Amino acid sequence: DSEGCLIAHMNGPAEWSSPDAKRLVETALGKSD
Repeated sequence: DSEGCLIAHMNGPAEWSSPDAKRLVETALGKSD
């Protein structure tokens, strides 16, 4: 976050180009459709 705190953590590989990954990042950043 803006204060440098960890918002989320994932172990292992992730497919960051997938729709689920995009939703995860948007949710963590407080964005929505």
